Amino acid sequence: METANQGVATFRKILDLRSSVELEILQLGKKAARAKDLLNFLYRKPVVSPNEVAQTLSVTHQTANLLIKDFVKLGILQERTGFQRNRIFQFDGYLRLFLD
Repeated sequence: METANQGVATFRKILDLRSSVELEILQLGKKAARAKDLLNFLYRKPVVSPNEVAQTLSVTHQTANLLIKDFVKLGILQERTGFQRNRIFQFDGYLRLFLD
């Protein structure tokens, strides 16, 4: 029963996070539709590279990098490698829900 209750609580937190993040990406104006596609991808794979984003969203690497940069500015993604190239980004807000 405890595990079931924890699962329900986590699911509610995911829904709350999704709502707040979707409000954030509305600030991106014309880019909001692609940003929503990226957000949906992040729920399936919360640790990504720009190459994965470009391939999954069928966009150029430049577009993928710009979307990622917007997500970093909004605090949705965090860069984890410290490198200029071959960077990895993480959706910390989502991953933290599973650590509590």
